[in-house]
Amino acid sequence: MKTKIFILFLLGICHSCCFYDSRAEQAEKVLVDSLRLEVIGKNNIDVLPQLHEYYKSIGKEWEMIAYYMILSDRGYAPADYMIYQIISTDTTLPNEKWENVALKYLRHGVELNDTNCVKTWNELNISY
Repeated sequence: MKTKIFILFLLGICHSCCFYDSRAEQAEKVLVDSLRLEVIGKNNIDVLPQLHEYYKSIGKEWEMIAYYMILSDRGYAPADYMIYQIISTDTTLPNEKWENVALKYLRHGVELNDTNCVKTWNELNISY
């Protein structure tokens, strides 16, 4: 009897502890993993807004930079602008190296004639 109570007690602790994932949390992880796979594995840009919104909602929008970098390397020009925008507005990345990365991708977007990149480049009045 004491063993059963102890086991129930442990299960109760595990249920409420930080290592336990609720079904909703598990479903969210599966959804996010499937979105990641769609973007990286299948080059599906249609799910980018949903993945971006997820990272934004948890306060880690900067994690989208890696996805956009991969897409930029694959020739998806709007990714260059998104990299620039995230870096230029994120307060957790405030150093000169990140600013150089942002401008590198902005320049790449200009080379690919992305409208947002060209407009921003002209507004910044940077010589090519």
